[in-house]
Amino acid sequence: MLISFDGHTELIRTTDICGMIRVISILGILLCTTGLFAQKADMYMSLADRAFELNNYQVAAERYEIAQGIRPTDKVSYNLGNVQWAIQDTIGAINYWHEASKSDSLKISSSAYHNLGNAFFAQQKIDKAIEAYKNALRIDPGAEDTRRNLAIVLAMQEQQHNNMQQQGEDGEQQEQQEQEKQEQESDKPQEQGQEDQESEQQESEQQEQEQQESSETPNPDSIPSLENMTKQELQRLLEVLEQEDKKVQQKAARLKTKAKKTDKEW
Repeated sequence: MLISFDGHTELIRTTDICGMIRVISILGILLCTTGLFAQKADMYMSLADRAFELNNYQVAAERYEIAQGIRPTDKVSYNLGNVQWAIQDTIGAINYWHEASKSDSLKISSSAYHNLGNAFFAQQKIDKAIEAYKNALRIDPGAEDTRRNLAIVLAMQEQQHNNMQQQGEDGEQQEQQEQEKQEQESDKPQEQGQEDQESEQQESEQQEQEQQESSETPNPDSIPSLENMTKQELQRLLEVLEQEDKKVQQKAARLKTKAKKTDKEW
């Protein structure tokens, strides 16, 4: 039993050694393959960087995407965001930078947040820009360009707030002025109507008075000739003529006053 056991043991030991050799071989192959992939990815990264420096953004994007397909990294995502920004694809840049902002690399993460702040600012999304700049400063408090951008955006936010408040006040003031103007315009017809009514009443009274006076005025045909008049009749005739003259003068004065009221400017 002992011999058989030892022999089995040796067989297992031999088998284990062969298995270890296989594992080591496989690991070596994998390491070599991984190393080759890494070298290939780095090669495409270098080609993409060179194309980006030459402003050949289409080629740069293609090379970065190949490198990302071989070996995905946060650095490639960050660089792809830079390419999209260069070709004015703000939404594409935001997507890549958002992915890069999750990087364990503090440099890549803070730079991605800084660029996100710039992109949100370009979209006039002030609140998001402020939050992105703050995130960048939380990772890298010494980033002076980020701190400067944040100060500018905060100042713009305050200015926008002040402008909105001023516009609200101006709107209320304009609305109040329009309301007062409408009230004044609505009062004008009422005042004009009252004046017209008073004028019509005065004319009516004047006409009645004239009719009454005309009825009292003696008919010229009924006036006897001066030769046949007595002294008393002549005196009475003179009085009547004087009254008529006064009435004519009063009527002329009333017409003059009415003309002045009609010429009044509003």
